Amino acid sequence: MINKVTLLGYLGKDPECSNLENGTKFTHFSIATTESYKDQHGEKKTVTEWHHCEAWRGIAETVSKYLKKGSPVLVEGRLKTEKWEEPKTGFKRSLTKVVVTSLTLLPKNEDNSKNPTADLIEYIKQLPTETLSSFKQGFIEFRKKKVLDIAKKEVPGAKNDLPF
Repeated sequence: MINKVTLLGYLGKDPECSNLENGTKFTHFSIATTESYKDQHGEKKTVTEWHHCEAWRGIAETVSKYLKKGSPVLVEGRLKTEKWEEPKTGFKRSLTKVVVTSLTLLPKNEDNSKNPTADLIEYIKQLPTETLSSFKQGFIEFRKKKVLDIAKKEVPGAKNDLPF
């Protein structure tokens, strides 16, 4: 089983940092990711998703020291859903969040005329291969390939008699 998520986005507000009684640091923060598309009328639509994140120990310390509202960041982690019942109302609640296992600090785009996502991807491409995890490197290599090249590859064991 695989439980892995990668997010490239911006902090929505300053991180909230705390310590447990035993001294373990943890930080809560939210990341906004944005997707743009054209609807059936050709109008550009933008949808923003908010992701709750929690970081522990060293990563929590890095988040609290270097990130603030608006900071661009690349986060890897796993999904965790917490469930509880409201004591007064009895309503069942849940919250799915990302438990951060890897964090990459990215430079902030000061020139608003450029596409910030494209700038972040270009920055990641320039990082030395040895500093990238295999997943990040795979993502970058995937982005370099053309969709047609991927579609032409045959999948072992798959039928090539598609109905379209």
